[in-house]
Parts: sequence; structure tokens; C-alpha cells
Amino acid sequence: MLLYKFYRLETALKNLESKRLKLSLITELNDPFEFEPYSFSNKQERMLWSKCREKISSMIGLMSFCEVWNNPLLWSHYADNHKGLCLGFEVDSSLSEKVRYFRYRSPLDSIQSFIVKRDEQAMRHALTAKFSHWKYEREQRVFSSLDEAVLSDGMYFEPFSDSIKLVSVFIGVRASISSEEIRKFVSPNVKIVTARQAFRSFLICKQKDTSLMK
Repeated sequence: MLLYKFYRLETALKNLESKRLKLSLITELNDPFEFEPYSFSNKQERMLWSKCREKISSMIGLMSFCEVWNNPLLWSHYADNHKGLCLGFEVDSSLSEKVRYFRYRSPLDSIQSFIVKRDEQAMRHALTAKFSHWKYEREQRVFSSLDEAVLSDGMYFEPFSDSIKLVSVFIGVRASISSEEIRKFVSPNVKIVTARQAFRSFLICKQKDTSLMK
């Protein structure tokens, strides 16, 4: 399955050079509603859930990918206003979890039962549910145990592998870097693409004119 990650230029080059991706912790993601898909009727349940959330965040990290690379909002929000790069990966489909989008938070039958019995369905919902306004991201997630991750400077990383294989690099419309500079960091079989604005839509597309490729 082809999935994509958007980065500022400096961050993208560090990832390409080190051949690894940073794992995000649930409590550090840009949406404060992460792992908060349930509504609780009282303060005690909310506090209990908060402790559960912190514990899960100390055990599991995640990598967020997008199903598409041509949405200009993704470039604007995550690739420094089109001045960054988008990295394309072939990801083992058995590893990825599709994010589902909801307008409202749902009740949880019993938080005690969730904790004691480790309700897998409820856990999966908590890990992959987001507010419907995030739907444009078309997000897929890969989860990884922090115990098995590479720890460096207080952050956790997952190395590139056959299961998460770099296959392409897209150069943003406003990026100042050239294909030759990127080629220093990637193997010959990785495809480097110059992105441009489409002529008949609001999407981003591939530059096919070789004279205009970066």
C-alpha cells in the first residue's frame, strides 16, 4: 500500500539521511482529542480515562501517513507551505490502521470493563477515531511498541525497512532543493518527482516537462 508523509525540508532531509521515521506519542500529537473519542458522565470516569491515556502513550508510538500526496492542504499544513517534501512509502497493509472520522464523541459502556478486560475493539476505536473535520487528511496509522523502537535524544524512531519502504520523494511546488541534492540521500531505485499545480483543478500533480523538473 502506498502511503505518504509530509515534512518541512530540513526534517525530511534528516529522515532521509538517517533512514528512519519519528514515532509520535499520543499525548504529543497536534490534536488534543487524540485517544479521547468517548464522552463520560462524571469527573471520576474522566480522570480514570486520562490516566489510561497517559499509560498507553508511554507504551505505544505511532506514525501517521496520508493516502494521497496531491492535496494542497496537506502540503500547506505539513510541508511548510509547499516548501518541503513529501515522502512516499510502500507500507505493509497488515501494519496500517485506517483512521475513522466522527462528528460526535460516543459513550463507553464501562471504563472499568475496558481497563480490566482490555477491550480490543474499544481500544482500536480510541486509537483511530478523530473529529470529522480532519477527514481531508485521509490518514492511516502504523503503531509500534516503544520498547522495540530506537531511542535517540529522548525521541523514538522506526527505521526504514521492507515493511515501511521508501519508494518516492516529491519536491514541493515552492521547494528550493534540486533532485540532485536529494539523490545524495536515497538509493537509485527511489523515484524523485517534481510537484506542480494542476492546470484544470486545485490539486497538485507531477511535472512531466523535463525542462521544468527540479
